[in-house]
Amino acid sequence: MDPAAGHVVANNGYSMCELFGMSSRYPAVVGLSLKTFGSHWKIPPRKLDGWGISFSLGKDALLAKEPFPVKKSPMFHFFENHRCRSSIVISHLRRAGPGLGRTYENTQPFARELYGRNFIFAHHGLVKRIFHIKHIKRFKINDGRPLGSTDSEHAFYFLLERLKEELGPKGIRNPLEVRKLLNRYAVEITSLGMFNFLMSDSENLYAFRSHKLYFAQRECMTASRCLVGGPLTVQLAPAILAKRQRVVLIATMPLSKHKCWKLLPCGRVVVFYKGSERTGPN
Repeated sequence: MDPAAGHVVANNGYSMCELFGMSSRYPAVVGLSLKTFGSHWKIPPRKLDGWGISFSLGKDALLAKEPFPVKKSPMFHFFENHRCRSSIVISHLRRAGPGLGRTYENTQPFARELYGRNFIFAHHGLVKRIFHIKHIKRFKINDGRPLGSTDSEHAFYFLLERLKEELGPKGIRNPLEVRKLLNRYAVEITSLGMFNFLMSDSENLYAFRSHKLYFAQRECMTASRCLVGGPLTVQLAPAILAKRQRVVLIATMPLSKHKCWKLLPCGRVVVFYKGSERTGPN
């Protein structure tokens, strides 16, 4: 369909996206498509070691994930037939790193509470050197212990610990201060490898690109399908048809051939709120 009308149509010729994020002005109806998952995964022919998705709901989030392919998942079929409405969505498709098997605790996204908010995190890349003896002291976690054994979850806990210790309960309510702190430490971590990530605090969606991470912004006023991207479809909620919906999508690879997809700035955390980028002093 015409992209000027607010539509993005999926192109199944692209390789599998490992990360997917959405921020919308009004809660959007998000659906999953097993058919699209399967067609994307054929190029390249790699096994899927897990999948997960989170829908922010107030200060909390609905999180569903499993450590095996979606074609074997009754839960995934449930989400195919029962769409969820949310303003922030984070999804991750997992290829297990060397030596890491299919376990629930190693499947993303990860969630952890901080100062009364549920933080959600998903990472694409590899920063295994975070465990190296040269770096383990620098990136040590003092508060809490990750449930799994991935570099991704370790980095998530490390970032949350920095937020807790350096910003406190008042500071983390300021998204520009959170962005500034996340940016400082994300640059350090990305020196250890590839560190694309998405993080949500239930109001804001933070995105960091160290390699390839794309975004697309759309506006539309229609009851029909608004955005189609890889494994997810986004539709307007019926209650807000009289208002202009604004949506930003983030993905590891462009999910259509349209020119609306652009690379996120490299090495800089970008924060989105209700479908728009928050701007201010870096």
